[in-house]
Amino acid sequence: MLSQPAVADEEVVMPKTVFLVCDGAFLVEKETADDPVIDQFDGSLYISITYTDEAFSEIKIQPFERDERLRAQSFVPTKNNAKKTISAPATEQLEVVIEATQDEVMLHQKLSTGAFVRARIDEQPLVDTRMRVQSVDMTLNRFSGRMSVAWGDRQVRDFKPNGAIRATKVSYLEQKSFDAKCHTMKERLF
Repeated sequence: MLSQPAVADEEVVMPKTVFLVCDGAFLVEKETADDPVIDQFDGSLYISITYTDEAFSEIKIQPFERDERLRAQSFVPTKNNAKKTISAPATEQLEVVIEATQDEVMLHQKLSTGAFVRARIDEQPLVDTRMRVQSVDMTLNRFSGRMSVAWGDRQVRDFKPNGAIRATKVSYLEQKSFDAKCHTMKERLF
């Protein structure tokens, strides 16, 4: 008598990955003690979006600014797109969320590091904040291919105005944004 092959209790779900190339323009804005600095230039992003088991499981971004390849970034949320918080050590907190609607895929990451301090933020004195807060926000329209990404890096530094007896803590923001049109890659490039 022939034996039946063993059947696994759970079906293995293979991830599906879409690779896109996005061409557009970067805009960089830096707050300084004197005047803000603004720079604009063309560039591109290579992006991979992985879909596993009815949820987006990973987004990878590879930016190219002025034909220079920058460090790739990878974003992985917890199951069911819940917030991911890591507190080891207590001076660092990471939150990654990937959400989707019928029209858009959205990513939000926030990394807070350093001790809590009271600093001036956006002309408001003595606001409780971490020494450094970095964020990434991305929106990709599934139908038109329009994409926007915003990176933010807020750092607290000591600032001593002329004639002041002591320095105060001031939060400075460096922002980079990217607006582009994306299309599917014909072959995997990274």
